[in-house]
Amino acid sequence: MKYIVILLTFFCLFSCDEKKPETITQPKVETLVEKMGEDNYELYKDSLINSDSELLEIRSFVEKHKPNYDDIPYTFVWNDQRYYMPTKGQVQTLDNGSKHFELIGLVDSNNNAVLPIEFDRIHTPDKILQGFIEVRKKGRQGLVSRDGDYLLKPNYTRLYPGFNDYLVCTFGEDGYGYLDLDTTYHIIKNEEEIEFMAELFSDLSTKKWQFNVNNEVPFRSVMSIIDFAGEPDASGYLCPPQFLVDYGFIKNELTDVIVGDEEYFGEANTNIEVYDVSKDEKGFWTFIGKFIMEIPESRGYVEERRVLTTVNNEHAISNVTFTQEKDFNLCNDSLVFKKLNDTIFEAKCQEWGKGDFQAMESYKYYSINRDEIVSLSSDRMFPFTKFVVIDSSYFYGCWRKNIPENEIEEDINLIVYNHLTIEDLDVMRNEIYAEYGLKFKTTKWSEFFSNFDWYSPKSENVDELLTEIDKANIKFILEYKKRMKFNENGKVKIDSIGWSAAG
Repeated sequence: MKYIVILLTFFCLFSCDEKKPETITQPKVETLVEKMGEDNYELYKDSLINSDSELLEIRSFVEKHKPNYDDIPYTFVWNDQRYYMPTKGQVQTLDNGSKHFELIGLVDSNNNAVLPIEFDRIHTPDKILQGFIEVRKKGRQGLVSRDGDYLLKPNYTRLYPGFNDYLVCTFGEDGYGYLDLDTTYHIIKNEEEIEFMAELFSDLSTKKWQFNVNNEVPFRSVMSIIDFAGEPDASGYLCPPQFLVDYGFIKNELTDVIVGDEEYFGEANTNIEVYDVSKDEKGFWTFIGKFIMEIPESRGYVEERRVLTTVNNEHAISNVTFTQEKDFNLCNDSLVFKKLNDTIFEAKCQEWGKGDFQAMESYKYYSINRDEIVSLSSDRMFPFTKFVVIDSSYFYGCWRKNIPENEIEEDINLIVYNHLTIEDLDVMRNEIYAEYGLKFKTTKWSEFFSNFDWYSPKSENVDELLTEIDKANIKFILEYKKRMKFNENGKVKIDSIGWSAAG
C-alpha cells in the first residue's frame, strides 16, 4: 500500500509539472474569391481551378493518360463538364512563342473520345451555336455537339451564327447555305444569293459577329495549371470563329489570354465589333471592324485597330488594317475609319509627324477596284486636301511639335495643340502647288519644300494641273485663314508638356 501511495504521488507531481501543448493557430489561406473579388470570380469561375481535389484530378489525368498521346496541352470546362485536348504529330512554335499542334482532339474527364485526334483546330465553344463547337479539318469547318455528334460535317469554308429562321449559315464550294430550325440543310440558289447576302450582312446578323475574350470559354494550359496550382494566370488560349479570321478582323489564335486576374501580363481584353456594313453599285460588300486589345503590362498597352474588308461578286475577300497604339496618343483620340462615298474610305489616327511635327493626325485613303482594296498615295503632309473637299473639322485634332533644345525648361519638351495654326494652313495650301512641281518665288517656301525628297520644282505655274478638289480646298483654306487672323489665340489651345517613350 505504501508503494502505491508513493507511485501515485510521483505520478501526480510529474503530471502537474508537465506543460500543456500550445494551441497553434493556422494561418488563414486566402480563397480565390477573396483574391479576385466576388465580381471577377463570378465572371471567370468556370475557367478557374477551385479546389485541391480538382487540381489533383487534372494532375492525375495528365500523369495517367499523357503517355498515350504526344501531349495534352489544354483543358477547359464546358457546361459544367471538364474536357482535355490531346494532340499528336509535329509541334510548330510560332513567332509569338505559342505552339501550334499538327492534330488535336477532345476527350472527357474519363478519357472517352469526344472528337478523334484528327482536327487542325478546335474553336471557341458556343460561339457559332449554343451547345456546339466549331472544328477545322483539312482547311474546312464543321460543327459538333458536346457528345461528339456532327451537326455539320467539316465541308465548309466558313460558318456564321444564325439569325431569324436560320440556325447556322454556311459558305462553301456550293456557295451559301443554311440550316433551318428543323436542322434541314438548304443550298441558296444563284438567283437567291443577292437577297440572302443582304440578310447575312445586315445589321441584325452582324451584331452576332461581336467577339469579346471575357465572354468566351478559354482553353487553359495544363502545365500552367499544374505549375501555378490552378490560380489565375495568363495561359488562356482562344481560337476565334473562322469567318472572323477570314475577314481579317482577328488572328487565328489568341494566346496568353488572362484568365481571372489582370495582374498578369497577357491579353486582358480583346473586343471586336463590326459596323458600317454597306453595298456599292458594283455589288461589293464592305465592312469595317473595330478591334481593341488591352495588355496590362508594366506600362500598360492598348492597341486599337480598324479593319476594312470587302467581299466582291465572286466572293473574294480583301482587307486592309489600320492600327494605333493608345499609349502613343497623348490626346486619347479614337482611331477613325469611315466611308466617305461609294469609292473612298478614310482612316485617321495619330502617327509620327512630318516636317516640324513630332506627331500629328495622320490620314490615309483607300478605294475599291474590281477585286482588291487600293491604297491612294499622296506626298502631302495633309493628304486630305487631295481626296476630300474639306471643312474646318480637318483643322482640329492632336498636333505635337518639339521645343528646340535650347528652349527646353524643366523637361518640358513638347508643344501640344488642338487646332492647326495659320502657319500650318499656309503649309497645307502651298504643298498642293508643291506636289505639282511649282517653282516658288519666295525663298521661304523654296527652302521649306527642298527638305522633302518628293519635291521637284519644274514649272512657274501649275494651275492647269489642279483638280476641282484642289481648287475648292485652296479657296476654303484662304477664306478660313482670313477669319482666323482676328482670333488665332482663341482657336489654337496650346499646352507644354514633358514626354518620352517608355522603354
